Amino acid sequence: KQFVLVGATMPNAGTKNMEEHVKRLFPTAEWYRAARVHQSKAEMDHYFVKIDEDSRGAALRQALRHGPQGKALVFANSVPKAEWAYEEAVDELGAGSCALFHKSVPVDERAALLAAYERGELRALICTGLAARGLDFTDVEHVVQFEVATNAVEFMHRVGRTARAGKAGVTTTLYTDSRVDLVEGLRDALVANEPIEHLFSRKRSFKLGIKKRGKRDGTWPAPDGDDDE
Repeated sequence: KQFVLVGATMPNAGTKNMEEHVKRLFPTAEWYRAARVHQSKAEMDHYFVKIDEDSRGAALRQALRHGPQGKALVFANSVPKAEWAYEEAVDELGAGSCALFHKSVPVDERAALLAAYERGELRALICTGLAARGLDFTDVEHVVQFEVATNAVEFMHRVGRTARAGKAGVTTTLYTDSRVDLVEGLRDALVANEPIEHLFSRKRSFKLGIKKRGKRDGTWPAPDGDDDE
């Protein structure tokens, strides 16, 4: 028998060290890696926006207003936060342009929402991590993390929904002080165009020994005459 193990991400730290598991079980395995595995795509622009909890909704509305005007995916870490993000998105884009996508939505309704989104009938799909993998999205121009992903693996899956098949894309990540360590590590790696394997452990504190390079907080510039919220 022959076995093929394929992964978009291959964690190699802590208890999630998939590489070590494979090497132990299949010591003669042949390994093939893409040239840019675990790195950001050149066609993708990242913005990291530090906020406080009270300004989270306003920051999302600003990102949707001043970011790319094509299809957007908005990610939250829980159903209640996704519902909050949905309310903010509806205030900005209108109820007919947005939809919620999470585990509490019936399966047949999810399929209908995905079809409508792919046809361009919905401007924004507000979702949990349920939409971060296993779905073949096309033409997503903007990924907004209403809440930053809880780990680097989830972060890469989420942002990987845009800039697919050679197209350009933008990601906007909203974060608070509680996620600074993870965000700084991700931002440094992305700015330096380096892989992020060293962030894959989900149990470490993410306090890194790497030299900080080019750190900056990004904000969407408001057009002339448009007041920021």
